[in-house]
Parts: sequence; structure tokens; C-alpha cells
Amino acid sequence: MYHKSKNPNDFRPLSKEELQLLRKLLSIEFIGQQQLLQQLPDLLCKSVDNVGSLELKVQHGPDSPIDGLLVEATYSDSDGVNISILLHVRNHKLWFLEVYKGDGSSISLKPTAEQNLSFFTNHPLKKIGE
Repeated sequence: MYHKSKNPNDFRPLSKEELQLLRKLLSIEFIGQQQLLQQLPDLLCKSVDNVGSLELKVQHGPDSPIDGLLVEATYSDSDGVNISILLHVRNHKLWFLEVYKGDGSSISLKPTAEQNLSFFTNHPLKKIGE
């Protein structure tokens, strides 16, 4: 599912599974959602570890009003320990997908869009006054 490049400096297109996971993370309603979804079609990535963390490189798409940590999703690994998936935005572009396990042990159930994810975000779902 996760493809490590032979050259760690090489960006590559997202796999089908990675794209599905990003779409799921962007499925909650928030200000800037549409702009970030428009960044997905030509998005490139670079694997930074063996559990699914990705540096993201936007090729096209409008800037989002969001900057910083966008969303955190969690699910339970086979041993019951939470795995966190964090999607970061930098300079108003998708930037980093971070995956880690709460206790630092190995991840058995790799992050996918099929996981039963619980979502957390600090960003409002709509503009104040709407």
C-alpha cells in the first residue's frame, strides 16, 4: 500500500489507497474544504516512514484559508492502542500526513479509508454569522 521511493527526495503520485484516505480526512465540513479538495488531483507525495506518513506537494489548486493542523483522526490498532492520523496544511496548501501510534509500538493495522475513524478538528464548520 505504501510505496517507498528508491530516492527519498523523489515525489510520486499518490496510491489509490492514499488518495482515498486523504479524501476521507477531507470529508468533514469545514471552511476551506473545497479549496483543499481541489488540490488533490495532481497532489504528489513522498513517504517519510514505513507506517504511512507522507510529505505532500501540491501542484495545482487554490489556496485554502486554513493553515496549521487541519484534522486529527484516530482508530484502534489490533492491540487496542490508538493510532493517530494528522493532516497538516502549510502556506494554505496540503503539506503533511502524519501517522503515529500512541505508545510508539509497531502498527499492525495500517491507516486506510476503511478504518472506523473518529475525527477532531479545531476549524469551524461554517463562517460565523452564516
